[in-house]
Amino acid sequence: MTLRYGIMGAASIVPRFIAGVAASKSSKVVAIAARNENRAQKIANDWQIATVYPDYQALCAAPEIDVIYIPLYNRAHFNGAKLALENGKNVLLEKPFTLFADQARSLFKLAAQKHVFLMEAQKAAFLPITQQVKTIVTSGKLGKINYLDSQSSHAGAETIPWFNDLASGGGAFYGSAAYPLDYLQVLLGATGITGVTGQSIHVGNESDRQASALISFDSTLASIFITSTFNLASRMVIHGTKGKIVIPNF
Repeated sequence: MTLRYGIMGAASIVPRFIAGVAASKSSKVVAIAARNENRAQKIANDWQIATVYPDYQALCAAPEIDVIYIPLYNRAHFNGAKLALENGKNVLLEKPFTLFADQARSLFKLAAQKHVFLMEAQKAAFLPITQQVKTIVTSGKLGKINYLDSQSSHAGAETIPWFNDLASGGGAFYGSAAYPLDYLQVLLGATGITGVTGQSIHVGNESDRQASALISFDSTLASIFITSTFNLASRMVIHGTKGKIVIPNF
């Protein structure tokens, strides 16, 4: 069976997603819609996508689509996913999943009611190296895990028109925190979070340029640092009582 994808939006990540779908050999992008129909048409022409729909409602109602991939700007994630789910479509939603926890809960509730699949588009959790790291952590080879430290930079912030607008979901934390947060939960378990504190640096009423968070998983601490002000190599270090793992580009 070939999964047929429709794309809601024409963000810069769309060509990468289409290439990934093509490489899977089990899926195919069959349709696209965007606020700018000319931009959607150009992507369709460049990537041999069969149909360009005039609006998101028409895309979500199309019977030939199995899954809607949503790479809209951050604030629009919730409404876009809600529209797709209401039309009975499976949804792959870009990071950050939603801006608020209650929005995420309502989407999962709606997906359950409609008996469809809903997931954040998080590739790192499924990389073979991630599974190897998790095997090492759970096997006890590192001993008791006491501390995990991650750092990364949000590249290309200057090219995102709404990056400095907090209401639009801009900023370093909204833009990149999903990567380390999801990775930590894959390794340590989503239900084990017992506390969170954090700090961020803002300029006036704009969104954050740098952010940090300290998360506790029972007796294990994890720190996250994200910046959009300078280049910083992506890296996570896992410290155990018997050794450590350094993961570049996690």
